[in-house]
Amino acid sequence: MNSGRFKVVLIAIALCLMAGATSWCADAKAPTSADNKRSVRVACLPIRSVSGNLELNYRRAERVIEQIFEKKIKPDIIILPEIFGSGYYPSTDLRPYAEDRDSKYLQRLRGLSKKGDCMIIVGFLLKVENGIKNSAVIYDRGVELGIHSKSSLFVSKTDPRSDEVTLLVPGDGIEVWDTRFGKFAVLLCYENIAPEDNWSKVASRVDYILSLYDHGGDPVDINIGKSKQHGKPSAWTNATGTAGGTDTKGNVIAYCRLKSTQEIVGGDLAIFADLKF
Repeated sequence: MNSGRFKVVLIAIALCLMAGATSWCADAKAPTSADNKRSVRVACLPIRSVSGNLELNYRRAERVIEQIFEKKIKPDIIILPEIFGSGYYPSTDLRPYAEDRDSKYLQRLRGLSKKGDCMIIVGFLLKVENGIKNSAVIYDRGVELGIHSKSSLFVSKTDPRSDEVTLLVPGDGIEVWDTRFGKFAVLLCYENIAPEDNWSKVASRVDYILSLYDHGGDPVDINIGKSKQHGKPSAWTNATGTAGGTDTKGNVIAYCRLKSTQEIVGGDLAIFADLKF
């Protein structure tokens, strides 16, 4: 696909579940009626998990997704942040927080992907024979398409809980997912900025990049720079309450940042991205 013909329009909508109100995040742009290109709608959920509380975290995600379905806002793809299931590494022993690929929590999200006739991508800690992987599973209409595991691991010499090299087993690289919604790659947090330049490895083979973060800051500048460098649009969601999208020139199509920790923990937010190509 010619990347020059690919356009991302990001519509940001805050769904306040408790109040039932709807508001618009700054700089959101709606598609025009004259634009009749193919459209793929991505719902980004920038929810902060409660570290170590899998049941609460998944229930929160299910509540937001069900609310989207009830409001009849039909997404094609729903993405949740990196290691959403467990939250940021709860300890240096991750075994109590890791899941099998068919865990009860993941199967509930799998069922929701079937119910919503959509794709759901969620970050979690995956149990493997020789340890734990930081992974994201992709469901489409109730079928598992596959799992991406983080291959670029962060090194920290000061914080053992952030030293992914000792905590995790690395993945095998960056896959290109060829789906009914086009070709994309999933990059988990540090994979977006690692020295091996994972964007360069896949940019020529994808239509867009989906970035799942648990980033202590705001990754907007990362995606701006990478989209501009490689001429590829991107959409992202971050566990600390930011989400947005960039076009092929690195311009921010729309951007949303939650204003309070309460909003982030509450998780009452869905940001919709209409990807045109």
